[in-house]
Amino acid sequence: MALRLAAANPVVSVTIADVYHVRDLADEFAVRSVPATIINREIVLMGLVTEEQVAALIAGRGTLAYEKEGMRSMIKLGLMSRAAASIRNSRGGEAILSLFQEGDFSMRMGALLVLEEVLGQDADSMRRMVPQLIEMLSHEDYRIRGDSADLLGKIGDQRAIAHLDRLRNDRHPEVVEAAVEGILMIRKDGKGHL
Repeated sequence: MALRLAAANPVVSVTIADVYHVRDLADEFAVRSVPATIINREIVLMGLVTEEQVAALIAGRGTLAYEKEGMRSMIKLGLMSRAAASIRNSRGGEAILSLFQEGDFSMRMGALLVLEEVLGQDADSMRRMVPQLIEMLSHEDYRIRGDSADLLGKIGDQRAIAHLDRLRNDRHPEVVEAAVEGILMIRKDGKGHL
């Protein structure tokens, strides 16, 4: 299938590798089973994939859907540091916040781990996400409201205080607790650090 795609489009190149002979590549992308398809060293698809799936991803490079799929594959493979590093690109932040809002619990938790790693490595990237996180404080899912409140507290941006304060009346006690703790973190030293 990959060879057919490459033959049909001169900008597509294909390398087929035996993971037993290129262990460093398998380790880099956490390939533990085959088949595994790696696209542009950004997306790893495990198991059988269709030609249409691969073609759609290649054609969609640079779009939010492509970035989300790359972020999703990194989270599924446990490549949190790699996912955190990709937040710095133009669509990485948008992609991770989109995954964070998905209904899948494991993907939301993975996204949270990535966001917390970004906070430790590049606080400016997280500060750029503050307006979107403030919007998520009104999300219909109380878990997303609570997790957003927690992240805003950890980021420590003063702009969030008024929005967090509104959550003191939320119908879910977990959200109220996260909002109050977020406000305390922001006010503690002005940076969100306890």
